[in-house]
Amino acid sequence: MTHTWHAWCVGDLQLAADNRIEVLFAHGRGQYVEVQERERSYELMSLIANAAAAEFSPYACVEALWQRNGSARLVGFHRDAHGNIAARSWIAKAGLVAAEFQRLVRHVAQEADRLEYLLTGADEV
Repeated sequence: MTHTWHAWCVGDLQLAADNRIEVLFAHGRGQYVEVQERERSYELMSLIANAAAAEFSPYACVEALWQRNGSARLVGFHRDAHGNIAARSWIAKAGLVAAEFQRLVRHVAQEADRLEYLLTGADEV
C-alpha cells in the first residue's frame, strides 16, 4: 500500500521499507525513522539503542531521559518494556504538507542520532 508520505521521501530521506525512512546526515551518520499511520496522525519512532547497548550508559537511566525530555522539543524519549530506548513524535494529518513532514522526520532522526552517539558512540545505520 502506498501512502501519501512515501512521495515526500526525497533527498536525504530515503524510503527503506514500506514504513521506514532512512535519514542520511552530511557527516556520514544516519538514522531510521519508522512511520506508523493512525486515523488522524502519523507516529514517528526511531530506535536509539537496544537494552544491551544502553545497559551501562549513564545517559540511559530514567532520570537522564526525563531531563532530556524536559529540554527536547517536538520529540520524546522513552524506554520500552524490553529496555530499548527510542525517540517518538506525532504529527496530525490535517493540513500536513511535505515540508512539515520532512522537517519533523529529520528532527526525530537528529535527536535520536545525538542520543545514540551519547549512549553508544556507534552508528547503527
